Amino acid sequence: MKPAVSLLRYLWRVLPIPGAVQRTVDRCYLYPRLDHIGPVAPQREGRPSIIGFLQSGLGIGEAARQEVVTLRQAGLEPGVLDISHLQGVKDFENLQFEDSVDFPAKGPLLIHANASETGTILRSLPTGMTRGRPIIGSWAWELTTQPRNWSRAYRYLSELWVPSEFVADVFRPTCPVPVKVVPHPVQTPVGRGLSRVDFSLPGDSCIFLCMADCRSDLARKNILGCITAFKQAFEGQENALLLVKLHHVAFAGRTMAELQRAIGTAENIRLETDLLDRAALADLMLACDIFVSLHRSEGFGLPLAEAMLLGKPVIATGYSGNLTFMSPEVARLIDYSLVPVRAERRPYAELEGAVWAEPDPEQASRAMRDMFDSPELRQTLGERGRRHAQRVLSPNALLEAFRPWIGDDGSSTQRVKSEQKAAPLGGVA
Repeated sequence: MKPAVSLLRYLWRVLPIPGAVQRTVDRCYLYPRLDHIGPVAPQREGRPSIIGFLQSGLGIGEAARQEVVTLRQAGLEPGVLDISHLQGVKDFENLQFEDSVDFPAKGPLLIHANASETGTILRSLPTGMTRGRPIIGSWAWELTTQPRNWSRAYRYLSELWVPSEFVADVFRPTCPVPVKVVPHPVQTPVGRGLSRVDFSLPGDSCIFLCMADCRSDLARKNILGCITAFKQAFEGQENALLLVKLHHVAFAGRTMAELQRAIGTAENIRLETDLLDRAALADLMLACDIFVSLHRSEGFGLPLAEAMLLGKPVIATGYSGNLTFMSPEVARLIDYSLVPVRAERRPYAELEGAVWAEPDPEQASRAMRDMFDSPELRQTLGERGRRHAQRVLSPNALLEAFRPWIGDDGSSTQRVKSEQKAAPLGGVA
């Protein structure tokens, strides 16, 4: 990882930048004019390629890794190119996702990065790698209002893929190329057998887990809301524990102090900030009883999907992209009201009139209490959620989305089973 690059990205998001400077950076750096790149018709030739943050613990990097694994399972060996170093987020190395030696010369390029990163990524690639090829953007976004300048990135794309209808509704009104909903083909996380003892967790407590990457916006993740609801339900109760798992806390800013003040002297709330690899994170999920996300908005909600695939009952805000794979029958969905966005970081902070959800803390507290009081409810909801997630997160959606671009000769595009295949994935959290 390059700390200097990462620090610059962080400062760009949090410091007040004059509008004229922002517009100049947009025009000259973020959205460069690349005359050799533009929408093309579907080409039935060449293997697909995945370009993304494949050597990063970012959620968007994990989504890209999941897609590489799915294509490999289907008999399609994709081209793989990591661009983590470009954004200073290369924080782990995994041999499974090293750059391809024989990167395909043809076929579609799927770029797992948001609009504000797409232009700089394309500019960094050799022109021979991108000229005349279909460029597919894979974007995630969490609000119903898109950043004003993101539309500049449309000109690079032949197609735009998004992980949920929630996100699609944001871009369809303005996007001149087809917008496809392609849910992430989530793989069931695989651990290495760590137990509560290995994490120094009490064996006799009912453990609630909430988590967030501090490189995202903690106001959106609403960890503070989880702490508030838990304290209301279990003030002073020894056999209930809230585990707050944060990573990359150097990017938390003043929010970390707010969380620590909210926790106060509560002995049944534990804050953990150690960086875990993906296998250890799977074990941590398995060691806990209930997964909680009182988010204000999600483009998809990958940790929620993984928790469900592991058979964990989930309490979550009934709003945004997680409804792709959640319903009241398979999770406890918390009611909400829409409120103006209050965020410190760009681009959320500069979106005038944007709204997100404020989950009902009283209802969330009751849901936690209900889960605590009924092991049978936890087991029933967890198993129901697991079966549902296996069905709706089928990897076939990804294969079908690629089919018009690569054709189907009956041999290379084998359809994988709808039942999720567990595959160990790299990464940190």
